Amino acid sequence: MPDQVTQVFIRNYSNHSNRLTEALLSLNIESVQQTLTEFWTSIPIYLYSQMDHNEAAITIGRLDERIYSTVVNSWIPDPVRPRGSLLF
Repeated sequence: MPDQVTQVFIRNYSNHSNRLTEALLSLNIESVQQTLTEFWTSIPIYLYSQMDHNEAAITIGRLDERIYSTVVNSWIPDPVRPRGSLLF
């Protein structure tokens, strides 16, 4: 079980991931930039070390994979979607 600081980071990253996905799906590029900037500039320095925590790294990977997969499946027509990846 991750410690409380890691849990805070994971919760914050999860919220960030959801906002980023919504902005990407609505094609709101300004919001994408704002979401990325706000998240990475608002994290207290002590939370950066949590990105190395195994549970946080796994969660970041899963959330990023979900964002990527959602965007690719929404933006790229099926006939030209890349094949052979675990993401599709």
